[in-house]
Amino acid sequence: MATIVFFSIPAQGHTNPTLGVVRELTARGHRVIYDSFEGFREKIEAAGAEFVGCERFAPTMGLTRQAGARVGSDLALSTRVLVDTILALDEPVCREMEKLRPDCIVGDSMAVWAKTVAQR
Repeated sequence: MATIVFFSIPAQGHTNPTLGVVRELTARGHRVIYDSFEGFREKIEAAGAEFVGCERFAPTMGLTRQAGARVGSDLALSTRVLVDTILALDEPVCREMEKLRPDCIVGDSMAVWAKTVAQR
């Protein structure tokens, strides 16, 4: 069976819609690895995926509650967080994927580092 890696940002509206797909893939016998953030570990593992935490490379996405509340309305903050995250994740995640050699990479629209990883 295939090894499939998912990447998502730590937001309900970005992670939750993928969990049904994760459930179906694991039910069919595929190995699903989900790179995300600690706040979503329980949901991701309940869907059947192996959770891999991104905080070790990109702690900026683990925003304080106050900063997290501003992300949707503060374009400068949102851009800074996204760019910092992409730069932090690029090399270490690419190294992990080179070792893993997944059959498929699925990236959320805001987890733009997934495209960079897949292209390498």
